[in-house]
Amino acid sequence: MSEKLKTYKLELKPLTPIIIGSGEELEAYEYVIHRDGDGNDYLYAINWLEYINTVPIFDRAKILSLIESGNIMQLRQFLENKAESIVSKENCLKFKLNASKPAADKIRSKIKDPQNALAVKLFIRSFGKPYIPGSSLKGALRTASLMARISFDERLFDEFKLNLSILKKKLHELQNKLPKKQFDKIKKKEEEIFIKKVEDNAFDKSSPFNDPFRSLKVGDSSFAQNYIIDVQRKELIQGKWSDHVSELREATLPEGNNPIAIPITLDSSGANHGEVRSFIRALTREEVVNSCRYFYGRVYLEETKFYGNNYQNKPTIDWSWAGQLKDAISDTKDDGWFPVRLGWGTGKTGMTIGVVLGKEKAPITRRLVKKNCTVIHGLILRLARDKDKDLSREWHDGKELKGFSVSPLCGRCAHTNNGQTVVKDQQYWFKIGLFGKQNFDAVGDSLFPMAAENKSLKIGGLDFQIKSIDMEGNHLTALSSWSELINQNNTEKEIALKFFTPTTFRRKQYNRIIPDAELVFGSLQNRWNELCETKLPNIRQALLEEVVISYVNIKSAIYPLKTQPLIGFRGICAYEVKSKSAELASHLNRLANLAIFSGIGQKTTMGMGVAKVIERE
Repeated sequence: MSEKLKTYKLELKPLTPIIIGSGEELEAYEYVIHRDGDGNDYLYAINWLEYINTVPIFDRAKILSLIESGNIMQLRQFLENKAESIVSKENCLKFKLNASKPAADKIRSKIKDPQNALAVKLFIRSFGKPYIPGSSLKGALRTASLMARISFDERLFDEFKLNLSILKKKLHELQNKLPKKQFDKIKKKEEEIFIKKVEDNAFDKSSPFNDPFRSLKVGDSSFAQNYIIDVQRKELIQGKWSDHVSELREATLPEGNNPIAIPITLDSSGANHGEVRSFIRALTREEVVNSCRYFYGRVYLEETKFYGNNYQNKPTIDWSWAGQLKDAISDTKDDGWFPVRLGWGTGKTGMTIGVVLGKEKAPITRRLVKKNCTVIHGLILRLARDKDKDLSREWHDGKELKGFSVSPLCGRCAHTNNGQTVVKDQQYWFKIGLFGKQNFDAVGDSLFPMAAENKSLKIGGLDFQIKSIDMEGNHLTALSSWSELINQNNTEKEIALKFFTPTTFRRKQYNRIIPDAELVFGSLQNRWNELCETKLPNIRQALLEEVVISYVNIKSAIYPLKTQPLIGFRGICAYEVKSKSAELASHLNRLANLAIFSGIGQKTTMGMGVAKVIERE
């Protein structure tokens, strides 16, 4: 067991709106606002390619005419009038967001106003879901630690004040000499140089390895739902309040959000970089927590003093959180909570935006499971060997198409230089695909009695208690006979497949990582004809000429194997039969339904190519 790598659960509880922008905007003609029967307002983002093909010919001609003429205001009005019809077509929508009442009312009242763009600045997303990047939270923790170190070190504090005064003087001189655009560019560069110099002094970064934050890893976190809010800010300029134009932004609100767990890993030995090892004292949990309490607590008190107690003049969207925020921060030292501020609007002109509280929990020591992709493969061979030594030997000796497929060990893991690490007392799972009675019995006759007797499995040298074995109901489980697959008569002409683990194909001496129909369905057909007595006809020519990719959302990914890593792709790909052949469509649907059992491509017995048919949104 490693005593040097420890993971702490951090609970985040938003107290005020958090806004982390992606840089993307949703224009007013790309969404509609609609109120449901319960009086709740929602924003629906429109998928124009799908929507334009579903409207009547007359409406289609009108929409195209408005687009060609550039009459955006009439297009906005048209969409508002058609809002109820649009939201009823789920396949025409990209996503749906809650809308605060002020935001919804503003959009409805300004939809005809050409002076209001009504563009919505979107939250950062991954796979369509908003999330707080671990890098944002790590940056907030880093800022607190940096400022705490400066504040408690007289030498650092004096250097900080001196360098800051030099920077201000230099920028003041340049501001009077340069055009605004050129000045802003130089200002940004000078501020970056200043911050780097401050960090180098505070963290003694004479070497790039002398950075204690190299030993800190912070995970991402996602929220159940976000809201569109209307941000109205003011700015104090020369003692007078100046109104800023309000903006529509997507934010996560504190209402209804339960605490979100984020894993934070601290390596108490410092980072290991090959032959070079960090000699700086690594960060501790206490240092991170105390720095946040000191710095962010002080920031809040300073801003309260700056604004006074007259909340109605505060440049924020809603001050109903002010009392809760004050009480929460004053109690941080008693129950383990500490303040963190991140995201857009955390300056003095957006005080209540981007405040969260984190609660530290007991450390969880991780344990190592080496070579994740091979340990499950070895486990299956061991289980089969106990019941059928000949079959196990046949699988081991390299039969090209084996009677099983597996997924990697899945669950809360972290990557290290030595392999995957798992967390004690956490749940993990993996998938096994088995074909035919002999293969099923070889593994099942060992596995099911172990589960019934609450025995444990040895994986990567560690003991895992068997909690359950699912054959139906889980998103990657299924149970079927060959006759059921053969006799199904699904003639849907579009088939969407989701590839959960990196997938690649071997053609001669090369690896192919493009999900061509010929490669994907050719792989499935090879498995079918190898494993099933009922052979399917060769459809390679039809795959080349009559099947096209109708949708693709994939990215490349590296899969670690014992000999060498392989590059594959993960994501969603949909295929459409362009011919009128119902027989070809039925044939492809049979093959696609095999994917959840067999996997697709090469190395499916090592965890690659895990895939299944999905309904594409």
